[in-house]
Amino acid sequence: MKTVVFDLDGTLAISSKTQIDTEMVSLLSKLLLNYNIAIISSQSWKSLNSNVAELFDSNLKQLTNLYLLPCSGGSLYQVWSRYGWVPTYQEKLSETDSDKISRVVKDVIRNCSFTDKIWGKQIDVQESQVIYSIIGDKAPLEASISLDPEYKIRTIVVDNLQKRLPEFEVGICDRSSVYITKKGISRKFGIDELMKRAHLSKDDVVYVGTEIFKGGKDYTAIEMGLDNVSLNDFEQTKEWVRNVLDRGLVITKESKRTG
Repeated sequence: MKTVVFDLDGTLAISSKTQIDTEMVSLLSKLLLNYNIAIISSQSWKSLNSNVAELFDSNLKQLTNLYLLPCSGGSLYQVWSRYGWVPTYQEKLSETDSDKISRVVKDVIRNCSFTDKIWGKQIDVQESQVIYSIIGDKAPLEASISLDPEYKIRTIVVDNLQKRLPEFEVGICDRSSVYITKKGISRKFGIDELMKRAHLSKDDVVYVGTEIFKGGKDYTAIEMGLDNVSLNDFEQTKEWVRNVLDRGLVITKESKRTG
């Protein structure tokens, strides 16, 4: 069975911190009848659970075809019979590692000012990663979008943190944030684990995202050599899913808009 890997932020929802809407849930539920779906996000399992998992009908038989990868691939969750959503694996940071990362990020915050306005907290310590939200985790979507449209700020932050934390993985995760995980834990790691555990080859996987270009969080699709579909926003994703439901999944040069 073909597997479609969807990015969350901008691809299935307006942002990674908002719920997918009812129309998207309905379309994905229909898609699950004939395809496996994996959804990958930089958000924690708690956030992905409330913004995605809990919105599907728990009695939907095809939920067994849905895979959720929170923390930029640091964990993989599946529905296991009466147990509901359970982790297939979790790559957790130790308390010592989380403390070290937090200290370094705090030092970066003290020495670098990218904006005068901060909404909410800037450091979020999760089980599998630490998120640094440059303008805060409660920043309005408009502020996040306008902060760094050309990826210059986030690239500087990633390079700075990677030099100071060479034993960890640092990358861009959404419009105004970067993540730090265990070395080697990334979207590529998550998709590799998905393929291994679901017995998939690269030919079985199609990646759908809005940032499939060098420097973008979805560039993993290019690096891994996956069939991919580059879209502009979640409304265009709905259109693409409707087309798949009507005609079946066919990847052509015309549909591979990778920037």
